[in-house]
Amino acid sequence: MCSSDLATPPSLDPDPDLRLAMGRLTPRQRTLLVLRHVVGMSGQETATVVGSNRAAVYAATKDGLASFGRSLRAGLHGRANVVTVYPGPTRTPHARRYSPDNSNEDRRMPPEQVAEAIVAAVRSGGSVVVPGWGNRFACAFGSLAPGLAERAMKKVIFDKIT
Repeated sequence: MCSSDLATPPSLDPDPDLRLAMGRLTPRQRTLLVLRHVVGMSGQETATVVGSNRAAVYAATKDGLASFGRSLRAGLHGRANVVTVYPGPTRTPHARRYSPDNSNEDRRMPPEQVAEAIVAAVRSGGSVVVPGWGNRFACAFGSLAPGLAERAMKKVIFDKIT
């Protein structure tokens, strides 16, 4: 058998659009996204590796995913639809396991409702999904009063997970 008979291995070079979108992230965002979503580290493991706390890792990873979605969408120039999802508190085994307080689990959104919002966005060509009125209110509040929203989130969420 000669070497030309062997299957050519797939390229290890990532898609140029993905490479461009990743290149637009800050080094910290890139590191966090790779550790969390490629390597599969938990929030606490990632925080330990980067020398930070879990709340900071959560916030920076979420911001990195948002930036990645915007960059990928811009780079694709309409050749494909990129949907970025901000589901908020969702009723999943993962949330149940890692939540500091499960007393409000019934207030979390059912995953089926999140899935329905994603499908609707894909069908309509939407680019951002923020399901649930509470989540949309939090987004609007964060856009209109970022400093106040940050202090509120710190008190309500981040102080509990650090």
